[in-house]
Amino acid sequence: MEELETVRPGHHHRGGLLESLEWYRRARLVAYRQAAHPRWRFVSLPPIGHLAITLWLALSVSAGFCEEAVYRGYLQKQFQALSGNAIFALLAQAILFGIGHIYQDYKPVLVISILGLEYGLLAHWRRNLRSAMLSHAWSDAVAGYLKFLWGW
Repeated sequence: MEELETVRPGHHHRGGLLESLEWYRRARLVAYRQAAHPRWRFVSLPPIGHLAITLWLALSVSAGFCEEAVYRGYLQKQFQALSGNAIFALLAQAILFGIGHIYQDYKPVLVISILGLEYGLLAHWRRNLRSAMLSHAWSDAVAGYLKFLWGW
C-alpha cells in the first residue's frame, strides 16, 4: 500500500505543481482504499508544498466568506423573520452549521455548532457579516492548518 509523506513541524518541504498533483493522487488512493474497507474512517491530509498551502488558504478564505453569507447572512435572518426570535435564529443556524460539517465526522459537529453560534452572535452584535467572515476565514486557515501539522 502506498503511504503518504507527512511534514512535521520544523521540517520544510519544497514542492511544485507536479509534486502537489502526485501527493493529491496518492491521497485519493489512500482515501479510496480506506473507504472500501468496512470500517473506514475520516483522514485529514495536510497540504504539502507552496501551491497546496496557497490553495488551502484560498479555500479557507472562500469557505469563511461563503458559509457566513449562507448561514449568518441568509438563514439566521430568515429564521429570525419567521420566528420573531433572535435566540431561536442563532441556535437554529448554529445547529444547521454543525450538521453541515458532519462529513468531518460526528465528533466535531458539536464544536463546529458552537463556533457557528459564536459567529452568529458576532454578526448579530456587529449588525454585519464582515467581522464574522474574517474570523471564520482566519479560524479555518490557521486552526485548520495547525490541525494538519500537529494532528489535532
